[in-house]
Amino acid sequence: MLPLTRFLFTYGARAGANAAASLLESGVKDKVVAVAQTVGLIVVGAVTASYTKVNIGLVFTSGDLTIDIASIFSSLMPSLPVLLMAFLAYYLMVHKKWSSNRMILFFLIVAIVGYATHILTV
Repeated sequence: MLPLTRFLFTYGARAGANAAASLLESGVKDKVVAVAQTVGLIVVGAVTASYTKVNIGLVFTSGDLTIDIASIFSSLMPSLPVLLMAFLAYYLMVHKKWSSNRMILFFLIVAIVGYATHILTV
């Protein structure tokens, strides 16, 4: 039993090393990584749209006419404000190199100022 175990162990070690080398050389790894990144971005986008909400409180009034801006946004694209905030966060993190603490502080200030000016609602 011991010679068979030693043979299988050495054969498996050689085959595994050769398989890893051929996988890295063939370019399959790059395709798998690209697919995994795409799936990850889709999942993050779905989670962001599902659990995040931006309520717009702007109302246009002219005489007897009152138009709720939030209803226009929700009829065009229900999660458009969330998408715009996600793009803003991406831009600030990637292009402006903001830290996560600075981002949290920024969005907290946006929320407070937006609520105080009735641009955003609860």
